[in-house]
Amino acid sequence: MKQKFYLTFLLLWLLHHSNQVLAQSAPVKEWDYRYGGSGGDFMYDVQQTLDGGYILCGNSQSNISGDKTQNAIGWYDYWILKTDANGIKEWDATYGGNQYEYLVAIRQTSDAGYILGGYTISGISGDVSQPSQGDFDYWIVKTDAQGVIEWDARFGGDSTDNLTSIIQTSDGGYLLGGFSISGLSGDKTQDSQGGYDFWIVKTDDAGVKEWDYRYGGSGYDQLNAVRQTMDGGYILIGTSESGAGGDHTQSSWGMSDYWIVKIDAEGTKEWDARFGGYSYDYLYDGLQTYDGGYLLGGYSESGASGDKSQPSQGSEDLWIVKTDANGVKEWDLRYGGLNNDYFVSVDTTSDGGYLFGGFSDSDAGADKTEDNCGVLYTYDYWVIKTDNEGSKQWDLDFGGDNWEQLGAAHPTIDGGFILGGYANSPASCEKTQNSWGYDDYWIVKLSCETPDKYFADLDGDGYGDVNSFLLTCTVPKGYVKDSTDCDDTNFFIHPNADEIPGNGIDDDCDGEIDEIGVGISNISTDGSITIYPNPASDYLVIEMKEEFSGEIKCSLINSMGENVFSQEVNSKGKSMKQIQLPDFLSTGIYLVKVNLGEDVFFRTLEVQK
Repeated sequence: MKQKFYLTFLLLWLLHHSNQVLAQSAPVKEWDYRYGGSGGDFMYDVQQTLDGGYILCGNSQSNISGDKTQNAIGWYDYWILKTDANGIKEWDATYGGNQYEYLVAIRQTSDAGYILGGYTISGISGDVSQPSQGDFDYWIVKTDAQGVIEWDARFGGDSTDNLTSIIQTSDGGYLLGGFSISGLSGDKTQDSQGGYDFWIVKTDDAGVKEWDYRYGGSGYDQLNAVRQTMDGGYILIGTSESGAGGDHTQSSWGMSDYWIVKIDAEGTKEWDARFGGYSYDYLYDGLQTYDGGYLLGGYSESGASGDKSQPSQGSEDLWIVKTDANGVKEWDLRYGGLNNDYFVSVDTTSDGGYLFGGFSDSDAGADKTEDNCGVLYTYDYWVIKTDNEGSKQWDLDFGGDNWEQLGAAHPTIDGGFILGGYANSPASCEKTQNSWGYDDYWIVKLSCETPDKYFADLDGDGYGDVNSFLLTCTVPKGYVKDSTDCDDTNFFIHPNADEIPGNGIDDDCDGEIDEIGVGISNISTDGSITIYPNPASDYLVIEMKEEFSGEIKCSLINSMGENVFSQEVNSKGKSMKQIQLPDFLSTGIYLVKVNLGEDVFFRTLEVQK
């Protein structure tokens, strides 16, 4: 069993490449949640949504039970689950036919709905509205923001077609990517090059096919990710066992290599590149970097050979390759423990670095700083954070005492990170809930790396108490960044307040009590004026003890110390004056400041709107 010693949040300045940079401490777990039913539930993707919550996707064989509100339709179904920003489930939805559906990717769309991508072998049944083309076909489902189906579409040829990635494109349509062994048939307009080939399908915003392309060689080529590039084209990311020939311009290094294909916006190939060592290298994800190049991530069994510049740490290691805009390798790095370490995803972080996600059964050793939670050959989530040159800043392991497999890891809008996959461990180590059934969805939320200090603002005046604070990544309710309040129990006392002489209080927090002023009346004892009605809604009346001739100025100050309303009226020897209150005032407590010539009076007023 592991022991974790998390770093405290420290701000450390280090000299790096002759520049001062802020070193980041490792985040800590904020919370984790398990979601599932009585059967097997396998999660492969998680995305943060526009409302700050999360959408989870995968496949399920569970009926109504646990967190699942709908029965299974076939053997395996698509299952998505929506949570709020704190991981509390909001809703879930099941989609499928009478056989097998495997959901592998989800993206929130520009209309706040969702596009689901996977593959199916079902005929017309359940939610599947089109017949099978052969064996497995691509199947995409478009839903609204609440998970209600708007349309579905399937694409395939006469054999097996497995979708692995989907994105919404800049024109509002979709690009589907996967691998296919189908010949020229059905929706496939090009014959197979040999074994499985990369196969992409471009649709419009309603899921109607616009074009498709196949890329491959004589062997096995598996497309795992598609990304749109800065020039409007696409980069196709996957693994190849083919040699030179077909769409391959380079010979293989070993048993399998990384293979990327750059195409333009219409699918025409521009170039391809491959990277590998003398054994097996599997490319699973990648992205375009800020400089127009590409960062590729997968795992490798190769030692130092071919394009791989570092020896293996264990059996399989994470292997990262950075290229320029033309696919020419710039550098590569390996990260691994002493056993088996697998890669699943890469994303950019707000500081320009990278977050790599995977799963590992290695204990602490080599590049891994924390032990695996379970016994040998059971896996935990493993995440690594690097700078933009691939230098590791921290790594973390999360799991229970059985099996956890990460599907994706991403930064979140609060500066933290979300990890999502599936687990079958009971409550143990970092996992706080028992399994519902066999495997369940499991997400882990991490804090940010460099939290800010926020101060308690009990009186709601916008100024906090320097002695009461939290270190966190986002502003907690009831806390503010300012720490200059001298009395956090009275919202009329803060650095921007007016000093009221005679009340024995330092109202403006300047360290002085009752600074001398001319003709300033005591707020608590002077009965020279009365203000009513109190509470007030549309107007207030200022009644003076004696008749007054001259200008009367009435001001309202809110609980933040802001002057939100002022009005000047002329009193010609009268002892009473009505002030009309503006419609924009909100319900609350206000300080009323009344200037009668050189005299100033203060009263408290409740406004009810």
